[in-house]
Amino acid sequence: MAWWGDLGCDRLAVIGLGQIGASVGLAALRASLASRVTGYDIDAHSAAAALAAGAVTDVAAGLAAAVAKADLVILAAPVRQIVAMIPEVAQSLPPRAVLTDVGSTKGPVVEAMERALGCSGRYAGGHPLAGHEQAGPSAARADMFDGCRWVICPGPGTRGDVVHSLRCVVSALGARPVIMDAGEHDRQVALTSHLPYITAAALCLAVAEGSGESRPTLCGGSLRDCTRVAASDPSMAGDYCLANRGPLAAGIDTMIAKLEYLRDALVAVDEAPLHAELCRAREYRASVSGNLPAPTHAAGRGDQR
Repeated sequence: MAWWGDLGCDRLAVIGLGQIGASVGLAALRASLASRVTGYDIDAHSAAAALAAGAVTDVAAGLAAAVAKADLVILAAPVRQIVAMIPEVAQSLPPRAVLTDVGSTKGPVVEAMERALGCSGRYAGGHPLAGHEQAGPSAARADMFDGCRWVICPGPGTRGDVVHSLRCVVSALGARPVIMDAGEHDRQVALTSHLPYITAAALCLAVAEGSGESRPTLCGGSLRDCTRVAASDPSMAGDYCLANRGPLAAGIDTMIAKLEYLRDALVAVDEAPLHAELCRAREYRASVSGNLPAPTHAAGRGDQR
């Protein structure tokens, strides 16, 4: 039996075997974190593909069966599905098992965990800032989390030894654990992850509508770089945007105000304020460059919402 901090682990269960869930399985097996990694996905094709790729050692027939003998359960479904499945998972969770997740919105998830498992304290939300716009287990990588930040969001009743154990798990998967309040997490990712996705989608739609019947041929690196995440799975992206709709809507309001200000300066040929805002943008980009992940392959990493 492996020991992750204070957590003895013989079996890991991964619920949801898309890009991130399958990457968790690959990374766990690479690090020998458990003797068995049991997977479950409502899509039988995804489950079969994850098994064939070696991301899991076996596939369970149902959610309860996947959870029943696990020492650690990681929920890797879309955020609102995670929230919906937590009560059922809690009913089947062994007494000493720990529950966490990899969803990109933490408030609703941690609240659901607290309601279902608050008395035991064996839970905490999680979010690896990793991934790319491709979907499914075929896009999984054993090194997906190497060097990335992995946020752990304890709830009001989360035990200290559980947080310590999850820090050990995250480190073993190759990531850098960061402890953060769920509300602060959601406020930050609304601006740094979810707003960029919405902006990229809006830019694609604006170019499409502005181009009319024909598709533009003069596409350069700016359009490529600014719209890359718009290629993300719309079902997954729409889910995390809706789950974090409050902070995201506030970010969109700020974005609209900035665009209107820049538009007005352009229309008025008011060069001084336009130049000042563009300089501010450049300076801010330089100031945060050290916190931005560097792409390590064609699809990029570090964009998981």
